[in-house]
Amino acid sequence: MRQTKQPLWNNKLTHASIFALSIPVALFIGKLIASGRLLILAIIIFLALISYTLMCLRSKYWLAVVFALTVNLPVLPLGDRALYLAEVLIPIAFVVHILNALIRKTAIFNKNGIFIWAYFFIVVAAFLSNPVGFAAIGSESFGARFYYKVLLGLCSYLIIFNQKVTHNDCKIVIRFLIFGSFVTFFNMVLPYLTNRVIVTPFDYYTWHQAMSVPTSMLIMWLVSRFKIETVLSPIRKQAWLYLTCMFFILISGKRAAFATAALAPVIMAAVSRKYVYVVSIMLLGVLALSVLIAGQGRLYELPKQAQRTLIFLPGDWDRHVIGYRNTSFRTEMRKIAWSHVLRNPLQGRWGFHMTEYDFYRIKLLPEAQNMTVAQLSAGIAWHSTWLGMMADLGIPAAVMWAGFLIQALLLARYGFKIVLRDTHSYTLLGMFFLSLIFHIITSYTSGDSSGPPYQFWWFYGLIVALANSSKQNEEQTIDTNE
Repeated sequence: MRQTKQPLWNNKLTHASIFALSIPVALFIGKLIASGRLLILAIIIFLALISYTLMCLRSKYWLAVVFALTVNLPVLPLGDRALYLAEVLIPIAFVVHILNALIRKTAIFNKNGIFIWAYFFIVVAAFLSNPVGFAAIGSESFGARFYYKVLLGLCSYLIIFNQKVTHNDCKIVIRFLIFGSFVTFFNMVLPYLTNRVIVTPFDYYTWHQAMSVPTSMLIMWLVSRFKIETVLSPIRKQAWLYLTCMFFILISGKRAAFATAALAPVIMAAVSRKYVYVVSIMLLGVLALSVLIAGQGRLYELPKQAQRTLIFLPGDWDRHVIGYRNTSFRTEMRKIAWSHVLRNPLQGRWGFHMTEYDFYRIKLLPEAQNMTVAQLSAGIAWHSTWLGMMADLGIPAAVMWAGFLIQALLLARYGFKIVLRDTHSYTLLGMFFLSLIFHIITSYTSGDSSGPPYQFWWFYGLIVALANSSKQNEEQTIDTNE
């Protein structure tokens, strides 16, 4: 009988190595305690706990990577900033993955990652050419963290794409995604609850925007998990959950989130080829918006956050809200981005940095009167994925990202054909597909050159693994029947 190769942590040599290292480690920890360097000790203990957790998870260690990416929590202090859980856990998991790959002789490269590698090599070339960082005031402000995010995105893809993914794994990942969205919500609201952010009586677009995070995730899960006729049926709880989520997104003030959440059932109805529902949902949406707009200022007064969500539609809006139609900040950012593209189409700025001229040019804008906003603006906040990639890395980077999106959409389309409808795998596939569509829709008005790889490459790797696992299960079923 053929023996299967055991994971790295089942290897006797590994156990012996750990035992041999435990003695000097114990002596080192004792020295830290004696010298009072408790912060370093806490960091070492935390890293040890992460390593132990990965070992306990055995072949499912990749789920820890997914958890770290979905639950974005700061865990270790780094000067006046903090390292997030994913930034600490992924390098450790990647070392484990490489050692496992060497023992099992599994593939590291495959055709599904061709555009990922191409984009990554462009980033590496830019870093080697200009490793300063993404700020006019030098790496002390932003450093190489944005390069690091792209590297983490690649590592997470390499860890996940070769795994055996089951329906139960997909169920766990879905729970991570939903739980992580609520954690993000509380992280965004906490500064306002603890009075770390000063809010004046005229500020109405503050913590409210956080409400769009968990509700958008719930809508993606809802329309992917249940059939569209169930979501639209007024006698089903799913329909009321969808309307509740839409209400909270409306009063969050997030325009892009409201538009994409409204399109979610339309997209999934089209995927299911239920075109009658596509037309019906669009007509109901137009009717609902017409009622909201027609009554505003005449029959009732919508909350200012809700008015901000609908501000680009014709209506009798509050004079304090109309100012949000002004997009001079985004326009200025795009002008700067285009200037870099036109100056050097193939390389852009060739790295993550901005000139002092650009820095102070943005700082003088009416919407960027404080240093914090200016620093964020001078960083990666191009407010456009495509212009950001072209400005930072050149047109080839944007082409590689477009190739990745096309490949990801084709993979999702293939997945819909081979994955059973009423399964957690199908639900996760639907959520991935919707996140891609939403990214494409909002990519001109939001995004940058390092965030999307960090956000999507791990998810893409999971769908690659899911498609491969489903195909293998299908082939095994055929062999059994024969």
